This record gives sequence, structure tokens and C-alpha cells, in this order.
Amino acid sequence: MRWNLLALALAGWQGQAAATAIPMREAAKFSDKMSCTIDGAATFSASGAQVRITRLGAVEGPAVLSFGLGMTAASNGQTHEIDTGAIELPAKEGHYQFPRPGQDGAWSSVYRIRNGANAVVEDYTGKAWWQFYGVAAQGAQARLMLDIDRLNELELGRRYGRPLRFNMSGQFRFNAAWAAGVDGKLAQACRAATPWSIPAAAPAVDARRDPAACGVRQHLVECAFEVYLELPYRR
Repeated sequence: MRWNLLALALAGWQGQAAATAIPMREAAKFSDKMSCTIDGAATFSASGAQVRITRLGAVEGPAVLSFGLGMTAASNGQTHEIDTGAIELPAKEGHYQFPRPGQDGAWSSVYRIRNGANAVVEDYTGKAWWQFYGVAAQGAQARLMLDIDRLNELELGRRYGRPLRFNMSGQFRFNAAWAAGVDGKLAQACRAATPWSIPAAAPAVDARRDPAACGVRQHLVECAFEVYLELPYRR
């Protein structure tokens, strides 16, 4: 009512009496931003279309958000791609781990490097890190760690069929590994060491998990983000 009275007063002052002349407030504009540091050294930044958000949805009641975060940045003739994988969490600020504490396994986080011809030359995953380093420990280092510092739902009203809109900022980090091999070739002991080929129940001390034999490289990926989420509202 307050907005309507103010608009009508302004319209009358300008000699415009028709109610249809009341202007609507423009939707706020947002620019997604993300900055990632690799091993505390090289930093890549992205904004706008370079920030990738997989918008999966939100359910009613105490809202549960399903989405993924990622970015693409070009540097020195290479393209760096970072992705959290799909995550699900309540619509509130806090600290989250994936997989959740007490759950075994790896997460689908990815740090990928492509050359100028768009071919993948290095492919680091959280799953590979878990297979080579995290099976024995099963600590936080083998998980995607996510901190939501700010989560504001935009006041557009919840209604079935209308998306939920949020401003969200925070940080995430994960370890990722890649079996690069030695001189470009995998050792015999490591040829079955692709993460999906090693049973989770296999002994932690396993030649297929020997990082040195497999020529494994690893990175710690740490990112800060500020994004606009528009998620389909599902019952």
C-alpha cells in the first residue's frame, strides 16, 4: 500500500492520473563472481558467464537447495575448470561437508586443465584423491568443505511454479588428484588404478594406490564465491 500511495502521488504531481501508469520496480541485477586458488599460489578469477551454476531445484517447507558451483578461467593458453559437483543443503548459513561426516566415499569435485585445442591435459578429481590418499584416513581432507557465510532469500514470495531466488556467498575447498603416470605412462602396478576400478573394500596399502608408482599429482583447490541462485520450486 505504501508503494502504491507513493507512486500515485508521484503520478498526480506529474499530471498522470491513470493507475496503469504506475511504474514497476526493476528486478535487481546480479553478477556471479568466483575466485579460486590452487595450492595457495596460482589464483584464477571468473565472473558473469564464466561462473557455472547447476541449478537443480528447491523443495518447499524448510527449503532444501540442490545446486552445483563451478568456474572457467583462461590463463597462459590453457583453460582451468573447477566444479564442486552436485550438492544439497538446507537454505541456511553454516558449514557443510560432502560426503557428510560418518559417510564413506568420495565426492565428485573436479579441477580440469585444457590446452589451446580444448583437449583435457590434466584431470584432477576428488574421487581420485580419496582413492590414493583418503581411504585410510577418511578425514575431512577427503571431503568437499563448504562454508555458506551469507544466504539471503529475495522477497518475491514463495509460490509453486515460481523460482526461489537467493543471494549466496561463501567458500569451498577440496583436494583432487590425477594419476599422471611416469613419463606419460602408467606403471604396471597402477594400470588398474583408475578410481572406479578399485573396490572401496580393498586394503588401504595396495600397489594400485601407491601415489609414487602411479605418478600421482595432487592439488588443494580453495575458492570464494558470490552468486545469485534461481532455483525451480518443487513440491
